Order: sequence, then structure tokens, then C-alpha cells
Amino acid sequence: MSYRRVSIFFLMVFCFFPFSAGATDFSKTVVVPSQVDALIAKLIEVQNLKLSLSYLIDPRAEGFLTEVLKNLPSDSKENIRAKLNSKFAHLKVWSLDTQIEEISSKIVKLVEKNSANLSKVLEASENSSFPESAVFSPLLKTLLDQDTFNSNLDSISSPEKNEVQKLVSRLKGENEKDLFEALEGKFSKTQVKDFPIQKLLNLSPNVNFSEKEPVVGAIHGFANGARVHLILDKLAGKVRGEVNGNLVSLRSFPFGTISGEANGAQVDLREDWSPETYVVDGTANNSPVRVSIDWKKGTLTGYSNHSSLAINFDMEKGTVVGYANHGQVSLQYKNGSLTGYMNHSQVDLHFLIYDLHDFLQNFYLFLN
Repeated sequence: MSYRRVSIFFLMVFCFFPFSAGATDFSKTVVVPSQVDALIAKLIEVQNLKLSLSYLIDPRAEGFLTEVLKNLPSDSKENIRAKLNSKFAHLKVWSLDTQIEEISSKIVKLVEKNSANLSKVLEASENSSFPESAVFSPLLKTLLDQDTFNSNLDSISSPEKNEVQKLVSRLKGENEKDLFEALEGKFSKTQVKDFPIQKLLNLSPNVNFSEKEPVVGAIHGFANGARVHLILDKLAGKVRGEVNGNLVSLRSFPFGTISGEANGAQVDLREDWSPETYVVDGTANNSPVRVSIDWKKGTLTGYSNHSSLAINFDMEKGTVVGYANHGQVSLQYKNGSLTGYMNHSQVDLHFLIYDLHDFLQNFYLFLN
């Protein structure tokens, strides 16, 4: 065999059977998940942590909590209960919500860059069940509102478009279910030893909090036949979440303006306040807006949604009555909850950290 043939022979052997310092086991090849797959997995993980913590801090889950703590030392039980009963535990829930928003935003950007990522989001959404599936609802709504996404969607066949719409409708229907009942059903099948109690308690909320001056709070529940979930961060001057089936993203600035988006429309308001009054005026809800609050007189007047506002409120009694959005308003605030009637529909809202003052200052957001 000539030198040339020998060289070619060894070259072929090397190519087909590469040598390395250690043997290569091709059966153990690691498949690295794509960026969108990793984000979806993280989204579901954070959602499950949020659901677990939300369930534990609900007084109706006392029986389950007792079972979880049963085998722990008495001092550990007391410490855990103290944490779960504190405002700090509620803030952890909202910090998880913030993480969910951030992860969802990253997923949206990846789908906009590459429409092929949409199938992965849809697959994860379809394979999820309530209440885990609730995490995909605002994400898909955001996608459907994006111009770049809609232009990509135009290239999708009609059957696939229909699947997207069916999925959005399904998630919307699921979000109207009773969350506690769903969580109770979920955790009734969970072994106590598998419940992530320690992981929950080691969470660190991404917020600054002071007992004297709370800066992050929330309003959640139902109004206008839709879910309400608003996070109010006074330190950052932000209001984020969902109301009337639309995303809310507002920012207030030190020089007295509020801008962003809410109720499917741009918000551009000027803000003025004093110890006795609070006034915003400009545009929101696709209409001129003016809300003038006199804290001493107990009145809220002005206009929004092409309708006059004439509200009387009593902070001590917790009553809010009058006229807004072409209809009667009759609300009662008690023990952190606001119930009653406005916008021709029932209201059932619950407040974390904040109270009726904050509802009135953001009154225009709740007008359908």
C-alpha cells in the first residue's frame, strides 16, 4: 500500500471513529432546550409557586396547612404561620406576578422575532389545565394585540387561526372559574411531603416594603363581568395588570403626568393633588376624562366615557353611591373588600395594602 493510500485510509478511520480523551456515549447526548422552551418552563414553575402560596395564605386552606405543618417542631410551626399571616407573604405573591409579567414579555418578543415559536406557546397552553393555564391568558392577549404578531398570523392557515381563537376563548372561560375551588382540587391530590413549603418561604419579593409606608399593593376580583388584577407600585409610580379584559400598563411621573395604556386605549392624563383634593384630566378610555375628588366633602365629579361623574362617598361608612358611565353606582367597602353594583354589573373587589382611596383615584380604570 502506498503512502498516499495509507494516509487516506487513516483519515477515513479518524473521520468515522473520532478519538478523544474519554469515550463518547452517544446515547447520553444532551439536548439543550431552546430559549422559548426554557422560558415557558420557568413561566409554569413560577405560576405553580404563586398558586401554592396563594392557597396557603387563604384562611379556607387551614386544614391543609395544619396537615403540612403537622410533623414540624412547634416553634417552626409558629414561625411559618407568622410569615403566612403577614403582609410580607402577600407581597411575595405579587412579586411572583411581576416575575410572570417579565417572563411573558420575553416570550412575546421571541414569538415576534420568529413565528415558529408560536406553536410552542400554543402547545404549552393547550396541555395546561386550570388554574395553571391562567398564566397563558394575558400572554396570548398581548400577542394578539401586537401588530407584528398579527402580520405573521396572516400567513397562518385559517384552521390554525381558528385554533388560536378557540384557545383564547377557552382560557377566558376558565379564568371565570372559582380559583380557590380549583386550588383545593389540585392540592387534594398532592402528598403533603411534596408540597414546596420551604421553597415558598425562602422566596424573596422583588419589592421594597415598609410597615409605615407600604408602596406595593393590589386590587383583584371581578367587575364589569371580567377579572380585575391590578398591581399598584407607588414607589415606581406604576399600575400594571388587567381590567375589563384589557391589559393595564401605566406610569406616573414626578412632574404630574400619567401615561400608558388601559382599557384598550392610550392614557394621557395630567395629575394634581393636595391634602384635600385629587384631580386628573386629559384623555383615557377613548374619551376626554376629568376626575376631581374632594376628600373633605366626599365627592367625585367630572366626566369619562362620554358620561358625567357624580359620586358621593363616605370613608367612615365605606359607601360609594351616585352616577357614572350612564348608570347608577352603589358600592360598599368593608374589611378590604368592595362589593355592589356599577356599570350595570356586579362588583366584587379585594384590596391588598391599599384601600378605597386608591380605588377612587383610579376610578376611570373601572369604567367599562
